[in-house]
Amino acid sequence: MLAEVMIENATELRMVQNLGAHSVLLARQVVKGGISPDLKTLDEIREASRIPFTVLVRPDELGQQYENERKNKLLGHLRAYRQAGIEGVALGVREEDFVDVFFLEDILSFGFKITFYGFNGLKSLPQMLKMLNMYPRVCRIITRGNQASSWEGRTTIRELAEMARPGLEVFAEGVGLHPNNLAEFVQHSGAHGLLWGSTVRDASERLDLVLLEQLIDIMVHKTSRRF
Repeated sequence: MLAEVMIENATELRMVQNLGAHSVLLARQVVKGGISPDLKTLDEIREASRIPFTVLVRPDELGQQYENERKNKLLGHLRAYRQAGIEGVALGVREEDFVDVFFLEDILSFGFKITFYGFNGLKSLPQMLKMLNMYPRVCRIITRGNQASSWEGRTTIRELAEMARPGLEVFAEGVGLHPNNLAEFVQHSGAHGLLWGSTVRDASERLDLVLLEQLIDIMVHKTSRRF
Protein backbone atom coordinates (compact mmCIF):
# COMPACT_ATOMS: atom_id res chain seq x y z
CA MET A 1 0.00 0.00 0.00
CA LEU A 2 1.29 3.44 -0.93
CA ALA A 3 2.05 6.01 1.76
CA GLU A 4 1.43 9.68 1.03
CA VAL A 5 2.14 12.41 3.59
CA MET A 6 0.90 15.99 3.74
CA ILE A 7 3.87 18.33 4.08
CA GLU A 8 4.36 22.07 4.38
CA ASN A 9 7.94 22.67 3.24
CA ALA A 10 11.11 21.15 1.78
CA THR A 11 12.48 20.22 5.21
CA GLU A 12 9.45 18.02 5.87
CA LEU A 13 9.75 16.61 2.36
CA ARG A 14 13.30 15.43 3.03
CA MET A 15 12.21 13.87 6.32
CA VAL A 16 9.36 11.83 4.86
CA GLN A 17 11.41 10.80 1.82
CA ASN A 18 13.98 9.33 4.20
CA LEU A 19 11.21 7.45 6.03
CA GLY A 20 10.06 5.78 2.81
CA ALA A 21 6.97 7.79 1.83
CA HIS A 22 5.95 7.11 -1.76
CA SER A 23 4.53 10.59 -2.48
CA VAL A 24 3.60 13.86 -0.79
CA LEU A 25 0.76 16.36 -0.85
CA LEU A 26 2.01 19.92 -0.43
CA ALA A 27 -0.13 22.37 1.55
CA ARG A 28 -0.01 25.05 4.22
CA GLN A 29 -1.75 24.79 7.60
CA VAL A 30 -2.09 21.02 7.47
CA VAL A 31 -3.66 20.76 10.93
CA LYS A 32 -6.54 22.96 9.73
CA GLY A 33 -7.18 20.82 6.68
CA GLY A 34 -4.69 22.54 4.42
CA ILE A 35 -4.71 25.55 2.10
CA SER A 36 -2.86 26.34 -1.13
CA PRO A 37 0.95 26.67 -0.83
CA ASP A 38 2.96 29.61 -2.17
CA LEU A 39 5.09 29.48 -5.32
CA LYS A 40 8.38 29.92 -3.46
CA THR A 41 7.74 26.76 -1.47
CA LEU A 42 6.77 24.98 -4.68
CA ASP A 43 10.14 25.80 -6.20
CA GLU A 44 11.92 24.45 -3.13
CA ILE A 45 9.86 21.25 -3.23
CA ARG A 46 10.56 20.71 -6.91
CA GLU A 47 14.30 21.03 -6.28
CA ALA A 48 14.34 18.67 -3.29
CA SER A 49 11.82 16.04 -4.37
CA ARG A 50 12.82 12.51 -5.30
CA ILE A 51 9.21 11.30 -5.13
CA PRO A 52 5.98 12.46 -6.82
CA PHE A 53 4.22 15.44 -5.30
CA THR A 54 0.75 16.91 -5.68
CA VAL A 55 -0.31 20.44 -4.74
CA LEU A 56 -3.41 21.14 -2.66
CA VAL A 57 -5.59 23.87 -4.16
CA ARG A 58 -7.80 25.36 -1.48
CA PRO A 59 -7.94 29.16 -1.25
CA ASP A 60 -9.24 29.26 2.32
CA GLU A 61 -10.44 27.12 5.22
CA LEU A 62 -14.07 27.16 4.11
CA GLY A 63 -15.88 24.22 2.54
CA GLN A 64 -15.91 22.70 -0.92
CA GLN A 65 -19.03 24.51 -2.11
CA TYR A 66 -17.78 27.51 -4.06
CA GLU A 67 -19.71 30.66 -4.89
CA ASN A 68 -18.44 32.92 -7.67
CA GLU A 69 -15.87 34.93 -5.70
CA ARG A 70 -14.26 31.83 -4.21
CA LYS A 71 -14.41 30.06 -7.57
CA ASN A 72 -12.41 32.89 -9.09
CA LYS A 73 -9.83 32.63 -6.30
CA LEU A 74 -9.45 28.90 -6.84
CA LEU A 75 -9.15 29.35 -10.60
CA GLY A 76 -6.51 32.02 -10.00
CA HIS A 77 -4.48 29.55 -7.95
CA LEU A 78 -4.81 26.98 -10.73
CA ARG A 79 -3.53 29.46 -13.33
CA ALA A 80 -0.51 30.26 -11.18
CA TYR A 81 0.28 26.57 -10.66
CA ARG A 82 -0.17 25.83 -14.36
CA GLN A 83 2.26 28.61 -15.25
CA ALA A 84 4.68 27.19 -12.67
CA GLY A 85 4.62 23.84 -14.46
CA ILE A 86 2.74 21.85 -11.83
CA GLU A 87 1.19 18.66 -13.20
CA GLY A 88 -0.99 17.37 -10.36
CA VAL A 89 -3.37 19.15 -7.99
CA ALA A 90 -5.71 18.02 -5.23
CA LEU A 91 -9.05 19.71 -4.56
CA GLY A 92 -12.69 19.07 -3.88
CA VAL A 93 -15.74 20.78 -5.39
CA ARG A 94 -19.35 20.12 -4.56
CA GLU A 95 -22.85 21.45 -5.02
CA GLU A 96 -24.70 20.54 -1.82
CA ASP A 97 -24.40 16.72 -1.51
CA PHE A 98 -23.08 16.11 -5.02
CA VAL A 99 -19.86 16.66 -6.94
CA ASP A 100 -20.04 19.99 -8.77
CA VAL A 101 -19.59 18.55 -12.25
CA PHE A 102 -19.72 21.87 -14.09
CA PHE A 103 -17.01 23.45 -11.95
CA LEU A 104 -14.98 20.24 -12.12
CA GLU A 105 -15.05 20.39 -15.92
CA ASP A 106 -13.81 23.99 -15.81
CA ILE A 107 -10.94 22.81 -13.62
CA LEU A 108 -10.16 19.86 -15.89
CA SER A 109 -9.71 22.24 -18.82
CA PHE A 110 -6.39 23.36 -17.27
CA GLY A 111 -4.94 19.93 -18.04
CA PHE A 112 -3.94 18.91 -14.51
CA LYS A 113 -4.05 15.41 -13.12
CA ILE A 114 -6.72 15.71 -10.45
CA THR A 115 -6.95 14.21 -6.98
CA PHE A 116 -10.42 14.65 -5.47
CA TYR A 117 -9.48 15.66 -1.93
CA GLY A 118 -12.07 15.07 0.78
CA PHE A 119 -14.36 12.65 -1.07
CA ASN A 120 -16.79 12.56 1.87
CA GLY A 121 -20.15 13.98 2.88
CA LEU A 122 -21.59 13.24 -0.55
CA LYS A 123 -24.83 11.46 -1.31
CA SER A 124 -24.05 7.92 -2.52
CA LEU A 125 -20.28 7.75 -2.83
CA PRO A 126 -20.52 4.82 -5.30
CA GLN A 127 -22.70 6.89 -7.64
CA MET A 128 -20.35 9.86 -7.36
CA LEU A 129 -17.39 7.59 -8.12
CA LYS A 130 -19.15 6.21 -11.20
CA MET A 131 -19.39 9.78 -12.43
CA LEU A 132 -15.71 10.48 -11.72
CA ASN A 133 -14.81 7.27 -13.57
CA MET A 134 -15.80 9.09 -16.76
CA TYR A 135 -13.01 11.67 -16.39
CA PRO A 136 -9.59 10.17 -17.24
CA ARG A 137 -7.71 13.08 -15.66
CA VAL A 138 -9.28 12.37 -12.27
CA CYS A 139 -6.62 9.94 -11.09
CA ARG A 140 -7.25 9.66 -7.35
CA ILE A 141 -9.84 10.17 -4.63
CA ILE A 142 -9.10 10.58 -0.93
CA THR A 143 -11.87 9.39 1.36
CA ARG A 144 -12.81 7.96 4.71
CA GLY A 145 -15.92 6.31 3.29
CA ASN A 146 -18.46 8.90 4.50
CA GLN A 147 -17.63 8.02 8.11
CA ALA A 148 -15.88 9.81 10.96
CA SER A 149 -12.79 7.69 10.35
CA SER A 150 -11.37 5.44 7.66
CA TRP A 151 -11.53 2.53 10.08
CA GLU A 152 -15.29 2.97 10.39
CA GLY A 153 -15.60 3.51 6.65
CA ARG A 154 -13.42 0.59 5.58
CA THR A 155 -16.28 -1.42 4.05
CA THR A 156 -17.28 1.49 1.82
CA ILE A 157 -13.64 2.19 0.98
CA ARG A 158 -13.28 -1.39 -0.21
CA GLU A 159 -16.42 -1.05 -2.33
CA LEU A 160 -15.05 2.13 -3.92
CA ALA A 161 -11.67 0.52 -4.62
CA GLU A 162 -13.36 -2.40 -6.35
CA MET A 163 -15.49 -0.21 -8.62
CA ALA A 164 -12.86 2.41 -9.52
CA ARG A 165 -11.72 2.24 -13.14
CA PRO A 166 -8.09 1.37 -13.91
CA GLY A 167 -6.01 4.49 -13.36
CA LEU A 168 -8.25 5.89 -10.62
CA GLU A 169 -6.71 5.20 -7.22
CA VAL A 170 -8.69 5.12 -3.99
CA PHE A 171 -6.68 6.51 -1.07
CA ALA A 172 -7.98 6.47 2.49
CA GLU A 173 -7.44 9.26 4.98
CA GLY A 174 -5.28 8.37 7.97
CA VAL A 175 -8.01 9.44 10.41
CA GLY A 176 -8.83 6.67 12.88
CA LEU A 177 -5.89 4.49 11.90
CA HIS A 178 -3.03 3.69 14.27
CA PRO A 179 -0.40 0.98 14.82
CA ASN A 180 -2.92 -1.33 16.49
CA ASN A 181 -5.41 -1.51 13.60
CA LEU A 182 -3.40 -0.44 10.55
CA ALA A 183 -2.18 -3.90 9.51
CA GLU A 184 -5.75 -5.21 9.34
CA PHE A 185 -6.84 -2.15 7.38
CA VAL A 186 -3.98 -2.56 4.92
CA GLN A 187 -4.80 -6.22 4.35
CA HIS A 188 -8.57 -5.93 3.99
CA SER A 189 -9.64 -2.40 2.95
CA GLY A 190 -8.64 -2.69 -0.70
CA ALA A 191 -7.36 0.90 -0.70
CA HIS A 192 -4.46 1.70 -3.01
CA GLY A 193 -2.87 3.99 -0.45
CA LEU A 194 -3.20 6.17 2.63
CA LEU A 195 -2.84 9.91 3.10
CA TRP A 196 -1.35 10.93 6.45
CA GLY A 197 -2.21 14.48 7.47
CA SER A 198 -2.83 16.08 10.85
CA THR A 199 -2.95 12.75 12.71
CA VAL A 200 0.82 12.33 12.34
CA ARG A 201 1.58 15.74 13.84
CA ASP A 202 2.19 16.46 17.50
CA ALA A 203 0.77 19.21 19.72
CA SER A 204 3.26 21.70 18.29
CA GLU A 205 2.06 20.80 14.76
CA ARG A 206 5.37 19.16 13.86
CA LEU A 207 5.59 15.80 12.13
CA ASP A 208 5.78 12.92 14.60
CA LEU A 209 8.57 11.08 12.83
CA VAL A 210 8.63 8.12 15.21
CA LEU A 211 4.93 7.44 14.68
CA LEU A 212 5.13 8.06 10.95
CA GLU A 213 8.06 5.67 10.55
CA GLN A 214 6.12 2.96 12.37
CA LEU A 215 3.01 3.51 10.24
CA ILE A 216 4.93 3.42 6.96
CA ASP A 217 6.73 0.26 8.08
CA ILE A 218 3.39 -1.42 8.76
CA MET A 219 2.03 -0.32 5.39
CA VAL A 220 5.02 -1.75 3.57
CA HIS A 221 5.16 -5.05 5.44
CA LYS A 222 1.46 -5.47 6.34
CA THR A 223 2.31 -6.50 9.85
CA SER A 224 2.48 -4.55 13.07
CA ARG A 225 5.92 -4.34 14.65
CA ARG A 226 7.06 -3.15 18.03
CA PHE A 227 9.65 -0.45 18.29
